Amino acid sequence: MMIGGLNSLIHFADQQYFSSMTDTYTDYILDFLASQGVDTSREFVINGTHCELVNGKICEVGNDYVVPSAIQQKAVKRYEESMSQLLNSGTWYRWS
Repeated sequence: MMIGGLNSLIHFADQQYFSSMTDTYTDYILDFLASQGVDTSREFVINGTHCELVNGKICEVGNDYVVPSAIQQKAVKRYEESMSQLLNSGTWYRWS
């Protein structure tokens, strides 16, 4: 269980997993973090990802989306770029 917990925590902190992937292992992860001196009662940072406990679950701070923020930001950027190309090309009216 500890190996699975650390694996899910590392992937979550590297923006590769959804935060829900850590739910099964939350107790093990919290015990490990406490043994390392991490105060989980407030915001903490793992591999650059700002984390917090919300209703007993590890979540990314300020992330209201289901997907990791890095993935969400890339998707928004691609969307904005494609919309910009459509507007600049003058073909946007063909979509209606």
